[in-house]
Amino acid sequence: MAFDILSFILGKRSVVPAVLQEKSVVPTAEGTEVVPDEGFNGLSKVNVSGDANLVPENIVSGTSIFGVEGTASSGGGGSFPPGLYFESDGIGAPQQKNKTYFTYNDTTYCISLINSYSSYKKGAEIYKYENGAWALVTQDANMHYFAGQGSGAFIGILNGKAHLKASYYHYVFDGTTITTLTNFPSEVKVFIADGKLMYYYQKEFYLWDEATDTWTLEGTTSYSPHTFWSVGGKLYATDNSNKMYVYNNKTLEDTGFVFGGYRYGFCVIGDKVYTYDMTTVNRQCSLYILDCEAMIETKIGVFPYINISSTLCYSFFNDCGKLRFYSWREDIPINFLVHYVPA
Repeated sequence: MAFDILSFILGKRSVVPAVLQEKSVVPTAEGTEVVPDEGFNGLSKVNVSGDANLVPENIVSGTSIFGVEGTASSGGGGSFPPGLYFESDGIGAPQQKNKTYFTYNDTTYCISLINSYSSYKKGAEIYKYENGAWALVTQDANMHYFAGQGSGAFIGILNGKAHLKASYYHYVFDGTTITTLTNFPSEVKVFIADGKLMYYYQKEFYLWDEATDTWTLEGTTSYSPHTFWSVGGKLYATDNSNKMYVYNNKTLEDTGFVFGGYRYGFCVIGDKVYTYDMTTVNRQCSLYILDCEAMIETKIGVFPYINISSTLCYSFFNDCGKLRFYSWREDIPINFLVHYVPA
């Protein structure tokens, strides 16, 4: 029951019937003042809506919403820890052709086939990205085949020049022109390790002599590696058994470390080695950081993948300190070009 204040002051106590209202509200960022509507003089009950999605894993770590502390990682298009991003930055690609990317002198370059993959013997063009756009630098009529190198045509930087491998040939690029050097015997794997340019073919390692542009036998192995990477002055490799090897005393030695599954390439940024896998169950890739010395692989995030005809259409490279993923297939409906920025 309620009292009429004026009547009470005048000495006339009068009872005013309570007309109560039940209300429901939804929490907002600004806050909500709950008052009775016209015709009511009080509230009997206030229902505050809940949301099953208000849980820590749906809130970015470091953020609290209505007292719930978040644990989710930041970034769009995938799941990554705070400060790490996997997102499109709108660069796109210079052409919708088969392509590979690399960084040279703090500039991003793209090698793109002039014609489609089915008629690739038309040469390739090299573009560079500057001032927010792609610009044609040069082209080579003989460079037309990227397969077999794993990360495309790019090998690495040695003595101030970018080394490329395509069409079974060894090329060097100085930012302006392409020079063709010796050809390789077949689909060799070429890499730079400890300041030396080497290639692997049929369980043998060959070393390049820059002065004579010749290759001499350096070492052998009993294993059959298919992917190589170099970090900390050491050369590492893996094979179909998912084991990790290190090149030492002119041969590959088994480190004893075994990856949790097949790895689709390795990219080195500074002293960090990145690698990723693919699962068909939930159609996603997982990104890892690999510590080769400690032989520890740490999963740092997941992201969706593009798959065409059972072919994973990603490759990645060190793009001026960013780990950039891109689609190399010309038949992908979009130019998928995203990047991951280390914290």
